[in-house]
Amino acid sequence: HNLERHHATHLLRTVFNDPNANSGGGPNFPDDDREGGICVGGREGVMFLMTSSVDRDTLRAIWSAADPDGVGTLTRRSQFHALLRLVAMSQAHLLPPIAGVPDPTPVLLDSLAKYGHLEVSLPTFGACDPTPTTAFLISNYAVQSGGMGAEA
Repeated sequence: HNLERHHATHLLRTVFNDPNANSGGGPNFPDDDREGGICVGGREGVMFLMTSSVDRDTLRAIWSAADPDGVGTLTRRSQFHALLRLVAMSQAHLLPPIAGVPDPTPVLLDSLAKYGHLEVSLPTFGACDPTPTTAFLISNYAVQSGGMGAEA
């Protein structure tokens, strides 16, 4: 999902002020899914996630699924992608109910594995208003990652 990678890069750069974030891989950039490739702290992440209109309990479970070791900081791009994808799935009402589930992390990860291939709108956040357009994301990030083909 190239467009999702470009959106993640945009958020890392504009919301989390990570100048080293790139669109992940490509011939001109190293893969930043290595440990320490990004840094999204829990405090900043929670403040940002709260602008998604997803309920707090679901957001808490989504953060736990993205940070399974409970470090409190997302340091890998794949963690940030999972977080964004789960928020998008929640906004699209594609996640199963997790109220009352003692440990919802496996439920969310299972949903991500089963339905992660589906086309879902990019997640929206009040902290990123207006939401960047597809044209903006492609024109600003596709060249950097070396991808100019189909973006969806």
